[in-house]
Amino acid sequence: MAEAQLLRVPEPRADSAARSELYRVLSAAFRHPDPAAPFPGRALGAVAAALPYRLPEMTLPELPLAELQLRYTNLFEASDRSGAISLHESDFVPTPRAKVWEDVVRFYEHFGLRYDGEAIRLWPDHLAIELECLQYLSFLEAGIAGDIAPLLRAERDFIDRHLLPWLPDLAGQLAEREEAEPWPALVVLLQDCLRAERGWLERATD
Repeated sequence: MAEAQLLRVPEPRADSAARSELYRVLSAAFRHPDPAAPFPGRALGAVAAALPYRLPEMTLPELPLAELQLRYTNLFEASDRSGAISLHESDFVPTPRAKVWEDVVRFYEHFGLRYDGEAIRLWPDHLAIELECLQYLSFLEAGIAGDIAPLLRAERDFIDRHLLPWLPDLAGQLAEREEAEPWPALVVLLQDCLRAERGWLERATD
């Protein structure tokens, strides 16, 4: 009797795994600093070394957790909202908020992600959520044995439509604020990452 042949499980794509980890780290950087999860600044260097493209070197200031939490609150969660800087796409683009939400939620659901606002407690167009979506899509790539070009094109489209258009304005607002680091540097780094990522996706789908 012939021995049963084991299923051939595809090796994870190293490029996809590294890019997914980059998005995870960047997504965490734009949430309120969590005592249970070290601020991801130190992790960025190690992640960048594994990427399929080069990023400019950048040193982020290291601050105590309490200072990071205070700065995040003052920048993005001011109680009267008058002095807060938004991390939501819909506050920077001309498209009505309801339409932005509809578009991003439809995109999430198309790829099997369910947006639960009550559980997440962030709007669907929050920068951290949009980056988390790209983390998930890159993770999906790593386990697909067949053609991943459609998935890569979807990622490129999401970057073009929902991230690159408004990040320069966010960077401009942060640059004008005192005691805003490390977020001004992080937004600059994020833009560099997304431009490099977009170029890589373009080449990968040619």
